[in-house]
Amino acid sequence: MIFNISGPVSRMALALALGLSATSLAEARSRRAHPVAAAETTMPQWGAQPTGPVIIVVSIADQRLTLYDNGVAVAKTVVSTGVPGHLTPRGIFTIIQKDRNHHSNIYSNAPMPYMQRITWSGVALHEGHVTGRQASHGCIRMPQAFAARLWPYTKMGMRVIVSNTDLKPEDFAHPNLFAAVARPSTASVAPTSRQRFAQADNGSASDASLASAAPEPRTAPKTTDAREAAAETPALTVETAEASAAIAALADAPASTPVVAAAPAPAAEPVVATSPVEPAAEVAALPSSETAPTVEQRVLPTPQPIVIPPGSGHITMFISKKAGKLFVRRNFTPLFETPVVIRDPAKPLGAHVFTAMEVKDAGANVRWTSVDVPDASPPAPQRRLRKGEVAAEPVAEPAPSTAAEALDRIIVPDEARIALAALIQPGASLVVSDQGLGRETTAKGTDFIVLTR
Repeated sequence: MIFNISGPVSRMALALALGLSATSLAEARSRRAHPVAAAETTMPQWGAQPTGPVIIVVSIADQRLTLYDNGVAVAKTVVSTGVPGHLTPRGIFTIIQKDRNHHSNIYSNAPMPYMQRITWSGVALHEGHVTGRQASHGCIRMPQAFAARLWPYTKMGMRVIVSNTDLKPEDFAHPNLFAAVARPSTASVAPTSRQRFAQADNGSASDASLASAAPEPRTAPKTTDAREAAAETPALTVETAEASAAIAALADAPASTPVVAAAPAPAAEPVVATSPVEPAAEVAALPSSETAPTVEQRVLPTPQPIVIPPGSGHITMFISKKAGKLFVRRNFTPLFETPVVIRDPAKPLGAHVFTAMEVKDAGANVRWTSVDVPDASPPAPQRRLRKGEVAAEPVAEPAPSTAAEALDRIIVPDEARIALAALIQPGASLVVSDQGLGRETTAKGTDFIVLTR
């Protein structure tokens, strides 16, 4: 039998004669166009279900997607990202919607199987034609087999990081990351965030000691029976009638008798967190080697109770240098926010993602990973010089902080730390950025998104 295979119709006839489907023929063309387009690397750790928090990292330069489970790479695949004019945005994202049989509402109802949305403006991971080169209108296309296997493996709220280069989560520890706060066993106590703030201004504490001093709660000395009863009441507690009365007693305590207790396990009713009772007077600003701090960066807030409504779910935190605040969301819904102090405000913090991998000892020990996400913005265009004009010397931009340096510079109020101690679970994440709440982040039903380009 002789086939004339000079035209596309004849190629299809040949495929059908050989028992190949149209889909198989398309996949064969994809492999011919780019031999590694169908390449996929899986490791033994990639089982049917994840063993811990999952993170996806996409490298634009390599056109590769790497799947991390509990901090370990378990699979890789070739992808196709956006072409110039429709580039895939770089930055820190979250899976905010999943649709097994999605069709595009932008591009002629085009099928997008196994769609996992990362922005409401139209960017998603989904099955599609993969060449190993930039080929999409901004989405991240994955091979069919990989997209189908990834689908049951991911959950809403899972982090997706897109960068020009390949990035890898690394195990990371820092005293300023959140963990449960234990009741001290001795009369000696560590300084609170406000005391550390004042000590820095008075020169009574070094930068190193400030960076390493994790806030610890304090207990009140015994005075009267009423004061003793109040001191034994947790500052983060279920808001029952009895607890409310005890909290009120703590709030009325003189500044000379600070009190706070350890955070108990999360309760089924609202919880209230308070910080050690301190004078409400304004605290002086931290010294800056470059510029004066802004108003938000000059003062830690007067201690206020933080009410956590009942519920459970995915916790995400965002520290914004631009806003001077810590924002907390649960299941994409705002939970609370509080001002923070950021030292050396003229220096960039950079963009960093911290993910809680494992929580042990009732929250006292948390294993974290970190990813430093570089700025992918192109350099500013150079203005054309006029005749005889001399180019000005370029001004060196300060380098962004590393993950450890960024956390060294941030002081979070103790009441926020105590409130978060009861909420941190595997999968909880903290994003630190110089940016504020952008358009993608403020949309309803979304998470903290940071665009690095």
